[in-house]
Amino acid sequence: MYGYKKVDTFFGNFAIVQSIENEKYAFLGKDGKILGDMWFDDATNFFDRGYGLVKVNHGLHGIIGEDGKILGGRWFAVVTMFIDGFSMVTNLDRKQGFLGLDGKILGDMWYNMVQPFNEGFAVVQGEDKFWRIIDTDGKAISDERYLTATRFNNGCSIVRLMNNKYGYLCPDGKLLGDTCFKYACCFVNGFACVQREDGKWGYLCKDGSILGNSWFCRATLFWKCGYGVVEREDGLWNVLSSSGELLSEEWFLSVDFTPSRNGCAIVTLQNGNHRLIDKEGVLYDYR
Repeated sequence: MYGYKKVDTFFGNFAIVQSIENEKYAFLGKDGKILGDMWFDDATNFFDRGYGLVKVNHGLHGIIGEDGKILGGRWFAVVTMFIDGFSMVTNLDRKQGFLGLDGKILGDMWYNMVQPFNEGFAVVQGEDKFWRIIDTDGKAISDERYLTATRFNNGCSIVRLMNNKYGYLCPDGKLLGDTCFKYACCFVNGFACVQREDGKWGYLCKDGSILGNSWFCRATLFWKCGYGVVEREDGLWNVLSSSGELLSEEWFLSVDFTPSRNGCAIVTLQNGNHRLIDKEGVLYDYR
């Protein structure tokens, strides 16, 4: 019979309890039994897929299943919760890898650094300090190495090539549109702001084309209402639609969607007056 110093509420089939005797932690089942009859220095509630994180002496961490067994029978310096079927783990040599639900290290590979899986791909840094993208089989999707790489999002990773240019790496290992840029932003509402070598900005579409084949001195991220705000060389602004057309023939001192009113933007005319502009490009009095 155990006496408990602390008892948490049940999370799924188990509740974390702390022993009065040695202040260790364990998982108490609804049957009143201690899971695996094991006690730990620390423990977290069971989470996605029926696993909990545990810590034992000397700072070792593991993942315990509802069967009371440590996943893979392995202990690590660091473990994380599962993301897309993998836990990021750090071994005692401070190398990082991915522990799968089968208890095996993905590809039996260890890296300097890893980022969590997203959309079926993960970014890893090898001994050479360069980054690659791997799939859920542990295979690199491209033979190329990159100076930097972002997590996969909206179907691609923004990678910085060896020539310091940026591109969008797709799951097939090829660059979107086979195009590189001086700078690249993430896709927002279907479009990504990109800068070419002469400093001009445009919007990259998901098919690799430039929206409206138009370039500007500056461009904002695309708003949810389906428009981007662009600046030309004389410092005046306009609104660019998702079809690549300017919303108005008139250019403005400023365009602001922040306090959007039913999709309308606040514009400042060249005479300093303020108006609302709707999705058809019609101007209204601003009150």
